[in-house]
This record gives sequence, C-alpha cells and structure tokens, in this order.
Amino acid sequence: MDVPVTVRKGLLVVEGRAGDSDRPVELMVDTGAFESKLTASTAVSLGVEPLLERSNSDTFGRSRSMPVGQLDQLRFNGLAIQQLSVGLLDWPETAITPCLAADGLLGANALREMSWSVDFQAPSLKLSSDAERLDIPANAKQIDVTMPALSATPRITATVDGRKVGKLLLDLGSNGGLVLPRKLLDKLDIPAEQQIVVDDAASSGIYGSARQRVIRAPVELSIASLPPIEVMAEFTDDSGAKLGTEVLSHFKLWLDYENRRLSLLPASRELPDRLLPHGVLLGVDWKNDRWKVSYLEYPAKAQPPAQLAIGDQFDTVNGLRPGEVFTGWCAYVEGIRGWLDEQETLELVNQVTGERRQVNAGQ
Repeated sequence: MDVPVTVRKGLLVVEGRAGDSDRPVELMVDTGAFESKLTASTAVSLGVEPLLERSNSDTFGRSRSMPVGQLDQLRFNGLAIQQLSVGLLDWPETAITPCLAADGLLGANALREMSWSVDFQAPSLKLSSDAERLDIPANAKQIDVTMPALSATPRITATVDGRKVGKLLLDLGSNGGLVLPRKLLDKLDIPAEQQIVVDDAASSGIYGSARQRVIRAPVELSIASLPPIEVMAEFTDDSGAKLGTEVLSHFKLWLDYENRRLSLLPASRELPDRLLPHGVLLGVDWKNDRWKVSYLEYPAKAQPPAQLAIGDQFDTVNGLRPGEVFTGWCAYVEGIRGWLDEQETLELVNQVTGERRQVNAGQ
C-alpha cells in the first residue's frame, strides 16, 4: 500500500497514526538505525513511558544511554505495527531531524515487520506484509542482504574500483553519499590531485553536530550486475561503510525483509556532480548572533579558502548578521545552502578586530 511521503533535504518523511488516540505523526525513515525513536514531547502526548535504559549509538559512533518505551500501535493506512519498541529523545539544539520530521524516526525495528519499496523521484513509499504485492519488475537486479545479529539494518556487498566492500549499510537516514573506511583509501589508486579535504563540523546526528575530517575522491561503484557508476566517496575513520540517499535516491529500491533480498533499478536522472558543492559552509552562534565557519572543502594539495579555520567567527556576512537572514535554527537548516548559492562572494567581517576575509561563495 502507498504511504504518504515527502522528501525533505534528500530524506524520506512518512505520515502515520500512533497509539489509541490515532494521533497523526510524521517520522523520518532511517534504515541505518535499529530502534525507532519518538521525541519526548510526542511520547508524552501518546502516553509512552520509559521502561528501561539502553545504550544507543549515533552516526558518528557516539554512544549514550537512552530511555526506551513501547508504542502500542503505529499504523500506515491499513497496515499496523503492534508493540513497537521506541527510544525517547530530547533533541539537542543542533539536531537536524526535528526540523524535517516533527515526531521522530522510523527505524529498522519497524521496517523489518514488512517489505517495502522506495522511489525518490515520484516520490513514493510502499509497504506490504507480502513482498509479492510490491510488484517487483522482472528486469530489476537482485542482491542478497545481510543483517547483524539482533538487528535489522540492511547491508549489501558492492564493488568499489574493483575491490569488494562488504557490510555496506543501506542508510535511508543519511542524506550523504558513499562512505568508506579511511584505510581503504590507501589501497585504491586515486591520484592525490583528485582528492578533496573536508573539515566538517556541520554534519549532525541524533546527538547533535560533530567534527570530522574526511577525504573525498571519485570512485567507480558497482552494485549487483548493474553498470558501474562514478560517485564521490567519503573516506573517514569515524564510521563503517554505508550508502546514503545522495546515491540511493537515484535507484528504485525494493527490499524483501523475509527473504533478505534487495531489488533495484536505476532511476531516470543522472548522479549529480558534487566535487565542490561549497568550499565554505557557515554555521551560527545563535546566542551571540554571529556566523562561524563550520565546513571547509578544498583540494588536498591546496590551503583552506581565505586561510579560514573551523570555528572562526564573524559578525556579518555581506553586511548581514545571522538573525537578519534566518528566523531560527530550522529556518537556517532549510535555507543556508540556497542562500549561499545566491551569493557570488562572501565578505566576512569581524567588527571587534576589524578583520575582513573574502571568499568565493561556490569555492
């Protein structure tokens, strides 16, 4: 059956109804997280109380104790999930998820109760208790799926520049692309001039933002027997191998949980060229209404744009303070990249020291 779904920032957000009160909820689909999660306020409104504490890790590998409760029922049209275990979260100020989905995450512990298909281009999400009802095309390519013990987070084996990469997580909860272990970079023949340094303090997980330094480089990705495609991979020490929606959104996907089989077909549009989406991304110190450098991207053999460093703060950008551009955190999440795209250059000014820096907005 079709489930109401929208795509926000490259991520799927579904609408359902929860609990005896039949309360509408919107949840972000996250196959990379085992436990589904509700915001603390949503849990209170549904009468979900904490029953135990459980260790939970975010996308950066940070582990914290999380209260866990039980949602009596979660419904999507005529399909119901009973007695669903849910983590209860108070989102940090720098969490992006509550800006996209008001009530929480739909994790793999819910999705494993059914088979599903996803088409980002439509967009559409179909759920079924019987995989045969998903009408998987005969020409779809199939590949086996593995799952860790006591988990339902789906993983496949793919080939990157001729090397097999196993346990590649299909992560619909990440709007990034192909992420690989840093140690694999040393085994691939990628010229240094094609490597991009990324110093990133802007990416966010369920526990807020975290700083990471990665290398981005073009690789050839092969899945099942489909023709290989060139994508930009991120090599990092902070996580295992995974595929986010930046790549997955260019395929139609069907996942048969019962038989552990993924079927896929290429979608119509081509993968985007994201070699240098933004040389600089600016975060905000909301308390002091100041801009701060939160993301830098530049060729490995070059220096950071305008000699900037993560954490550098400025009062104005092109004459404007953050509060004059965005009304708050979620408005910033929604609009920062579009606003940067509109600027030809960025003039960064520290009014206290008189320091001025200038950088091309798309550098």
